[in-house]
Amino acid sequence: MRWICTWMVPVESEEELRELAKAANEAADRMIKNLDETVAYVDRVLKHHSCSARPAGSTSKTANPTR
Repeated sequence: MRWICTWMVPVESEEELRELAKAANEAADRMIKNLDETVAYVDRVLKHHSCSARPAGSTSKTANPTR
């Protein structure tokens, strides 16, 4: 999927345009960092749940400590 986002932002100077570009890049970096952290968290949660799940047909008392 490809996203194209276009904004019409009036700028007074090339310096102002550079500042806007820098702010946009920093915001994008923060969003990517947050997404990376979210993916890592979800990965940890899924691994934890898949490791703690009792295998189908298991009769081992250690597989289900509530028994």
